[in-house]
Amino acid sequence: MKILKTTYLGSALLLAAALSSCQNDFDDPGLQVPEATWQANTTIAELKEHFWKGDTNYAIECPEREDGSHYIIKGRVISSDASGNIYKSMYIQDATGAITLSINQNSLYNQYRLGQEVVIDVTGLYIGKYAGLEQIGGYGEYNGTPQVSFMIYPNFTSHTQLNGTPVQDLELINYGQTPQNDGYYCTVMKISDLPTDEAGIRNMSSRLVELRNVHFEEGGENTYSTYQNTENRNLMDEQGNTIVVRTSGYSTFYANTLPKGNGTVRALLSYFNGTWQLLLRSTADCMFESKGQKEDPYTVEEALALQNTGTAGWVKGYIVGAVKGGVSTVTSNSDIIWGTDVDMDNNVVIGATADTRDFTKCMVVPLPAGSELRAKVNLIDNRGVYGQALSVRGTFAPQMGMASLTGNNGTAAEFQLGGSTTPDNPDTPDNPDLGETVSLNVKDAKDFAGTFAEEIPQGDPQNANGQAAHWQPLQSMMLGDFAFTFSYPSGTKDNSTPAYYLSPSWNPNTAPTLRLYRSSEMTVKAPAGKKLGKIVFKASTKGTVEITANTGKVVIEGETDRIWTGNAESITFTFAGSYRINSFDFTFVK
Repeated sequence: MKILKTTYLGSALLLAAALSSCQNDFDDPGLQVPEATWQANTTIAELKEHFWKGDTNYAIECPEREDGSHYIIKGRVISSDASGNIYKSMYIQDATGAITLSINQNSLYNQYRLGQEVVIDVTGLYIGKYAGLEQIGGYGEYNGTPQVSFMIYPNFTSHTQLNGTPVQDLELINYGQTPQNDGYYCTVMKISDLPTDEAGIRNMSSRLVELRNVHFEEGGENTYSTYQNTENRNLMDEQGNTIVVRTSGYSTFYANTLPKGNGTVRALLSYFNGTWQLLLRSTADCMFESKGQKEDPYTVEEALALQNTGTAGWVKGYIVGAVKGGVSTVTSNSDIIWGTDVDMDNNVVIGATADTRDFTKCMVVPLPAGSELRAKVNLIDNRGVYGQALSVRGTFAPQMGMASLTGNNGTAAEFQLGGSTTPDNPDTPDNPDLGETVSLNVKDAKDFAGTFAEEIPQGDPQNANGQAAHWQPLQSMMLGDFAFTFSYPSGTKDNSTPAYYLSPSWNPNTAPTLRLYRSSEMTVKAPAGKKLGKIVFKASTKGTVEITANTGKVVIEGETDRIWTGNAESITFTFAGSYRINSFDFTFVK
């Protein structure tokens, strides 16, 4: 028998009860809060592992435990079938993992709301797989092979107790992190994190996950699905990795157009016949508003107002310093080192302007160890980034006692550096006096290091169009007295690494080109004893391909060219897309 306890909604109701003491106490029963009488003795992860088999389909009637007790789990509801896209299923999650419940009933959301804790006596129910997804349900068969199917609703309710009221605050954790609460959380991960081994599949299946900086391949063009059909749409990240988003043609949003641009998708992570797929609970799980995207980031002021709301997005501010070493909780402006003489490389502080000096109007940006973000942004190694604009992606939540941005893994896709309003700083003047300009054509490059590919003539069976001889991946080269080095993210396809293409034999008038691709990096080092104040990239690529630098700023000039200005001996450029360079104009600082 369930025990019910009575509580009241807020002080207003308590006051009302006090003012009406002459009335019968039973006139207003208050809110009935369910309290489960069963106690969980098994985690979801333990249950899944104990009954796991490698088979695609099977069904096992859950027995009693060795001591004669029942297998009892608890978890928070993370699914909703209100939109009709989650069909006769409920997903629950505890701190160790998640599992799907297959139930022959619609509109489960009326009773089992998001964040509601449920306690489930699994003994007597069936546990196994349907199409590779481990779940709890009833017994079914397909072509004589047992599989988990829908359990009848009375069987589900007799094995389930509600406990308390639904929690509201969803905790966001990074992939591999342990949550602090008891199940109502969302795992922030990347498509590339999706496991392929059995232990990983068992661990991640049925969880609520969030993928950031992703886009639909047919965004703005196709719909989620078509009437009465369940269809797949591809979601892609900036590295080209994809995952299926599967939508029912009976959902309330099947005819909606897929959002365009980059955004965030929060969904249930399911598994079907060896393939990961996402199930949306509603279109609210697709967060593609223009505000907070890379193209339209939040200001620092806007991000401050969104602290502790669970909001994720891009924010743009200016690097003004770092939290002082040894400070765990910022309580005053003296806990921040304003400027470049910092003693910590694990964070920077950004403000609305480059001269902000009030910690309550700033945000701390953690710089993950070993990340590209730390390598390029920390003020110990990169004093020139002081005063630079920093756009960075994450969740707005306090750290170290002040407003902060969490959940950023520090990859190139999660931040952008560039654009300066640097205040007076003797270490990094932003407008140095300029001197001599040297113009160099990439056709004169020499001393290549990398992998050389011979020319493929036109008409060749390998490539009828032919392919010029080229260095790819290109590691380094010299152009005049300037040293060039190149790098690219691990896992990059061979044809997307930095390259130097020679003139083809069938068209010798075609000039050699230096070619950079998405997320490729190029470091340019000036001759010994000299600093650069300006570089003009002269290219053949038209469009708005973005180039950022670890120091100084880069602006677009005309249809093809880019101009860097700053004050540095060495500059590292990051390319947001394909860009072909023909020549450079280098201007030295006097």
